[in-house]
Amino acid sequence: MILGFACRMGMALLVSAVIGFYPNTSDAETTNEVFLLLLENPDDAELNLRFGRLAEQEGSYRHALAAYERALRANPDNGEAFHAYERAKRRLAPPQTSVVVVAGSTYRSNVRQNPGRFDQPTDITFDGGLDIVDERSVGGFRLRSLGDLAFRLHADVDDLDEITANAWTGPTFAIAPDIQAHVAIGGGASWFEDRLYYGEGSVRASLAFIDGRTIDVVRLYVGYRELNEKLGSQGALDRMPDDLR
Repeated sequence: MILGFACRMGMALLVSAVIGFYPNTSDAETTNEVFLLLLENPDDAELNLRFGRLAEQEGSYRHALAAYERALRANPDNGEAFHAYERAKRRLAPPQTSVVVVAGSTYRSNVRQNPGRFDQPTDITFDGGLDIVDERSVGGFRLRSLGDLAFRLHADVDDLDEITANAWTGPTFAIAPDIQAHVAIGGGASWFEDRLYYGEGSVRASLAFIDGRTIDVVRLYVGYRELNEKLGSQGALDRMPDDLR
């Protein structure tokens, strides 16, 4: 009898432990319950944060964004509300791509820029450039990619043709309401005389300080460049015709 009572008590304790380990989902808040509380206190920062978290868990990012914005208005110094607002805004932001194309032509009377001679060949160059900025949401991040291409092509003296291309990509995020940061990795290359002139890898970081309609940007650029020694100054001198030395 005593043994049977002990077994029943042991089973009861085991069931209690298992029930206590798993959360009671019946007591969990729902967005409707918190929304009813918000109707009574729409400017309550904590209630708006609770509603925003629940809406975000359900995938209702627009409702979450509105709740986090109300929480920020109620308490502008609330760091959690600020980061939650930025996170929801990144998820909702549509992809953006901007492309700038520049093209032109130049007449050059001394295309080799040799100051010691007056019978240098003339030429016409075709100059152009392309700048691309692409920004889109990837998961919970906002990814910004940059690319640029510049070239100068000659009509006759094609051994002076040059092309340069660069590309970077990395996350952009707000570290304060008026400070936007962007950190990216990438690289580039340049071609001269139809051969690789240099290749490089780089890391760039920027801080944009936003003050109304004014934006001040501070940039840091660190890179490693590998030059083609055959196209360096000594290599160019070795290939130069005798009458131009």
